[in-house]
Amino acid sequence: MRRGSESLWRRYLRERLRSIEARPSLFRRYIEELARHLGGRASVILFGGRARAGIDAVEPRDYDILLVVDEGVDPEYVEDTAYKLKPRGLPVDIVVVRRSELRDPVIQRMLSNHLVLHDPLGLRELGNTREIEKSSKSPREPRHGGNHAP
Repeated sequence: MRRGSESLWRRYLRERLRSIEARPSLFRRYIEELARHLGGRASVILFGGRARAGIDAVEPRDYDILLVVDEGVDPEYVEDTAYKLKPRGLPVDIVVVRRSELRDPVIQRMLSNHLVLHDPLGLRELGNTREIEKSSKSPREPRHGGNHAP
């Protein structure tokens, strides 16, 4: 590799690492803003690899969030709001479902590991739900099966 190319590559890697290290705090701010805008209209659930690894894990994974709405709420409005508030450069995949769809086997599989981040709808009925403690920077490991958060 040429000297100039190596320097460019190192600079790229440093910037990439900085970006990845900033994600957890950027994601937390995003969720706080999203919860403020959505209020009681939707619960926010983190699922997938980030739910297993924890929000504060410094790794290049994206964030998968499920927004759950009651029957009277427009899912498109909730999805539009979530995408408009998402910070540029923060890799977030957003899925919106109605509460009645939570029993779907595909959604149940998606939620095999999850963290409830904002829960105005009271979704503890999911079985292995737990909320992130506001005072803690590092949430506990996700629970599996029928365990409930204390």
